[in-house]
Amino acid sequence: MIHIIHFSSRPGGIEVLIPVFVKALPNYFFSTFVIRKPNKDDANIYNVLNAPTKFGSNNTIIALIKTFIFAYKYKDDKFHVFNIGPFFLLMLRLAGVKKLIYGIHGTIYWQNQKQKIIRKPFWWLAISKNYVFTSNSEYSKQKFLNQVYSKANIYLLYNPIDTTKFTISQSQGVNIFPKFRIIYSGRLANGKNLFVWLRIAALIKETRRDVVFEVFGEGPLKKELIHEAENLGLGVSISFKGYTPNITQAYQNADLLIFLSEYESFGNVVVESILCGTPVIASAIPSMKEIFINYPEFIVELDENLEQNVLKKIENIDNLKSLIPIVRKEFMERFSLEQHIQKLEKIYNSFNNQEPRIRNNESRTLNFEF
Repeated sequence: MIHIIHFSSRPGGIEVLIPVFVKALPNYFFSTFVIRKPNKDDANIYNVLNAPTKFGSNNTIIALIKTFIFAYKYKDDKFHVFNIGPFFLLMLRLAGVKKLIYGIHGTIYWQNQKQKIIRKPFWWLAISKNYVFTSNSEYSKQKFLNQVYSKANIYLLYNPIDTTKFTISQSQGVNIFPKFRIIYSGRLANGKNLFVWLRIAALIKETRRDVVFEVFGEGPLKKELIHEAENLGLGVSISFKGYTPNITQAYQNADLLIFLSEYESFGNVVVESILCGTPVIASAIPSMKEIFINYPEFIVELDENLEQNVLKKIENIDNLKSLIPIVRKEFMERFSLEQHIQKLEKIYNSFNNQEPRIRNNESRTLNFEF
């Protein structure tokens, strides 16, 4: 039995990947405990899974208590948690959980010195020598070692990208749409540089009459971004598409993905876009430099020349397109679901190689009553 614990069931970075690797491991039985209750209007990633799911609470104290109770009931099982932070991790340790994998999928652990003073001792209390840590990039690994716990043994485990889903369409390269389509995909939240993205979109519109922009994703900034797009005169040239389950088609229909995030632990969308044959212009943050380590042509510095540098790359987009076959071949191997699953199975089995594996469709009942 493996229990997955993380904060939210709404689509996000690691959240959309959890169903991917769960489905790819049919010989294991999973349950999920989501710390926060979903909002009624939010999409729920677990609707596609045949796995029991339990929710905590939007009240932090109640959520901590429910997490402890859940962990105590199943303390002898394996737990796979993602970015739950020191307080909830401590609940698992106090509950007696010993077989635990902590997935590092972020780089920010405190916003200021006060938070650091409070949180860092709790990290030390929460971490057990028995726990296994994974990171989705070398960058997120080093941030954890430098800021949180320098003695952690961390395995690099790139995010699983389903290379059978993100593919080049048969009509790729055929001019189905008369417009030049530029897209963004991801959360509409702080740190994504979306207001800068809109300003650049307005500049592009001045130089290209054939351009249209599509923004895929949901988030707290959506209303402000729509208002800003109106102020910039983007009008009907931009559309906010919301959360789109079939994002593959959006990549395939696009001519370019622009992704200018200020910080990311990885960056699923840029890999997905390349796999779909669509060029990318991404910010030169550490995780993007790691992804495009052999292909710096796809990144731009977040400096005072950002707007002009993006415009220059668009002028030379044929150069980016010419690199796609080479980059795509590398990404197919480096970020494949298969490499992720092979490594993850080794970690799961390392806790107890003798434990029999259970298929998802076999009967095992979980008592979720608190």
